[in-house]
Amino acid sequence: MNWFLKISIVLLLASEVLLVTYYREIIGPLNSAILLAFTSFLIGLLGIAASFELSSSKELSVSRYKFLKYILSIIVISFFLYMNISILQPAFLMNPLSMTDNSKSDIIPLVMVMVERFLQGDFPYSEVSIWGYTLRPTYLPMIWLPFTLAELLDFDYRWIPFTILSLSLLLLQSYIVKYAQNLFYLLIATIAPWLVWYYIILDDTDLFTVSIENMNAAYYLLFGMALISRKYWWIAVTIALCLMARFSFVLWLPLMGIILLKQNHRRALTIIGISAGLLILIYIVPFLTKDPSMFMDSLSSYTVAAVGEWAPAWQAEGEKPHHLFRGIGLAGLFYEFGDGSLIERIELLKVWHYLTSMGCLIPMAILYFWKSKSIYTPYFLLASLKVYFVFFYSFIQVPYSYLMLVPIFISVLIFVAVWINPNQEKIA
Repeated sequence: MNWFLKISIVLLLASEVLLVTYYREIIGPLNSAILLAFTSFLIGLLGIAASFELSSSKELSVSRYKFLKYILSIIVISFFLYMNISILQPAFLMNPLSMTDNSKSDIIPLVMVMVERFLQGDFPYSEVSIWGYTLRPTYLPMIWLPFTLAELLDFDYRWIPFTILSLSLLLLQSYIVKYAQNLFYLLIATIAPWLVWYYIILDDTDLFTVSIENMNAAYYLLFGMALISRKYWWIAVTIALCLMARFSFVLWLPLMGIILLKQNHRRALTIIGISAGLLILIYIVPFLTKDPSMFMDSLSSYTVAAVGEWAPAWQAEGEKPHHLFRGIGLAGLFYEFGDGSLIERIELLKVWHYLTSMGCLIPMAILYFWKSKSIYTPYFLLASLKVYFVFFYSFIQVPYSYLMLVPIFISVLIFVAVWINPNQEKIA
């Protein structure tokens, strides 16, 4: 992989992380949001370029220094784990959780309700009315099921997302150790993921006391690693995992499907079958069959929530909506310059959301089928997902800052892919 790509991904990843943390509104909320989207788009394009670069390179063998690799990995990871825990532990203690307290956020309290109901044998998706208003739970199973362990063992729920993302990064490290061609590459590829996570925690510690987005980032990290690993069963399992959590990539999946069908239709159909089987077993049979309307109701709830965030009752009259003008996402442009009522502007944004998210897939599909013999498919799929996420998250109705964790960790995977070259097998 040439040095232009390596240096470029360092600069672009650093810029993307800074634009969602310390320099979030560096050139104003709207201009900063456009700059962030452009930076993220460049990362996706660089990933696509890397898929051509790797396809034309020679097969690379596993490098030497395995013992030193493990020692360096342990040192770096132990340091960052210590730093992250030293920040989060006192923050968790200062912000204790309570099922009845949704003053800062209802994310974890709602998860607690669903877990308690599940363990008691009750239907988790019944309406909740403990906060003075009625709310219907919409979280898919992999959002709340992992927290049953925290409930059974009586420890803080917030350590579950932290642990799952930590384990995902450790799994990524095994890939880095296996394919890093020298110790310098190993250090760069090892430090980057943990440094990015540490930097985000350092910038907005409170975010991690009220959200569980670490876990969703971990699911997509596992999916990205599955693509790189070329193990069809792992791809299938992680597809189901993501679909039963934050299913942001659902519009992108057809692109992946046609690419895998072109390569090996039997394996592609096996992946579809395993993913569908897991969805049926874990979500459809035990939950959706009891209330078939709840999935569509969950989709409509996003628009209801958007109205509340576009006209927040807790802000003074005339103030711009907080979450729309933080340098993340382009919803503020539609709020500021869109025509019509508030609802009409939200509906216009939804149209752009779908059109751009699906529209970006067409040129990538054409490129792949035109140049498929020159493309390393796992990297191309990973990069195309990043490009898709640029549009999906830029035009989302409410661009909460924590939502950026998923696309950022896809960028992290592209970073590792550029610095660490695997062997040349295709998914087959």
